[in-house]
Amino acid sequence: MDELSHHYSTDDDLQKVRRDTEVLLTLREAPIILVLNMRTYYSGILPREIANRRTLRNLSIPELLLVLDKRLAGELPALKQKVEEATAKEATRRLATMAPTPLAFLTWFKTMFEEDALSVEGHAEGATRFLETFYSTTPEAVWKSIADAFATPDSAITREALLSACAGNEALFRQAVDRQGVLPKDFWDPTTYYTLDPELYLVHS
Repeated sequence: MDELSHHYSTDDDLQKVRRDTEVLLTLREAPIILVLNMRTYYSGILPREIANRRTLRNLSIPELLLVLDKRLAGELPALKQKVEEATAKEATRRLATMAPTPLAFLTWFKTMFEEDALSVEGHAEGATRFLETFYSTTPEAVWKSIADAFATPDSAITREALLSACAGNEALFRQAVDRQGVLPKDFWDPTTYYTLDPELYLVHS
């Protein structure tokens, strides 16, 4: 919850976030399942508030493809036939291989399919449309430069390397951080090393 901003300009901002978090956590007493998505550095705090907790692991490639098959089961025959084409199946498996989370996989698939880019050859165009749809506040070329600054999608880079990927432009650097296209590697030291947001693995060359 607190990750929405790593800093707050006033005490009022901080208190508002604290109130929102406390209100949300009262749902632990309700007869529902409460699902929270959080970074690793918060996972040790949650058991203090919620006793019955389970961390969900990532799904395997066959499991991701099965989730997609079940999602498509009720769709029109023409749509299902399009997904069953060899080029689409190859691209879908590639997305499942690249995806760090099930949500990233489904988001990528939906974007690529809707943009008629569900093929290995159409990957670059699909990635561009993904950026235009979900990360439009910063120029597409900047996101690609940022993604390629990482040796591997799950590696970390320094603030200086990230700023260099933004052509030395502090405003673009700030946009990338505020939009959470990049994330601090260490919550307690949020300005030294950065990692790429998993959704942007799609853009990494």
